[in-house]
Amino acid sequence: MDGLILSRVRRHAGFTLEHISPSVIRGYHFWAIPYVRLMRKAKVAESIMLPLAICRAEEIAYQMHEREKSNYVGKLVRLIGEPICWVIGQFVSKKSWQSLYLTK
Repeated sequence: MDGLILSRVRRHAGFTLEHISPSVIRGYHFWAIPYVRLMRKAKVAESIMLPLAICRAEEIAYQMHEREKSNYVGKLVRLIGEPICWVIGQFVSKKSWQSLYLTK
């Protein structure tokens, strides 16, 4: 991974840990880990999620003062998605995202 991209990923991960509750992260991992597996098999699943993920990442970059303009779709994704993930996170246990990178 390019050094600049890796640096940005690390900063965004830090933002997540600082500003997003463990319940939201747990709820996100609950549905997102299986969805990543689906995206690896079905490109249509990736084409559905990619624009939303980019918009959300751009909105987080704006919140971190790395971008001058807010992304309103990204803001909407966060306003809807994060509360849903929080609710899910109240009822599920932690899942390991590292399992996505283990080789069989």
